[in-house]
Amino acid sequence: MEFEEREEITALRDTLRRFVQRECTPERIARWDAEDFIPRSVLEQLGALGVCGVCVPEHFGGMGHDPVALVTVVEELARASAGLATYYFMCAGYGGLNLTESGSPAQKADLLPK
Repeated sequence: MEFEEREEITALRDTLRRFVQRECTPERIARWDAEDFIPRSVLEQLGALGVCGVCVPEHFGGMGHDPVALVTVVEELARASAGLATYYFMCAGYGGLNLTESGSPAQKADLLPK
C-alpha cells in the first residue's frame, strides 16, 4: 500500500516544523521539563497557528482536517517534546475531536473555537 502525503498535510508539517525549530529549542524544553510546566505563550502560539482546532469542522471555527492532520501535529511536536505533544493531543484530540463528535449542541457552541 502506498501512502502519499497530501499537499495540505505537507504544508501543515512544514509550518509545525518551523514553529518547533523556532520556539521549542532543546534549552527551553529542558527548562519546561525541569519545571514540569509548558508556558501559556507556547499554547497560545499553537492556537494562533490554528492547530488546536485541527479536526474541528470549519463551521465551528476549526481547520476541518481529518485525524491524519492531528497525528501530523503530534509527530512534529514530539520531535522536540513528548510532554508538549501529549499536552497538545489531550486538548485537540480528547477535547476538540470528542466535542465535535459527541458534544451536545450547547457544549459545541460554548467550547469549540468560534
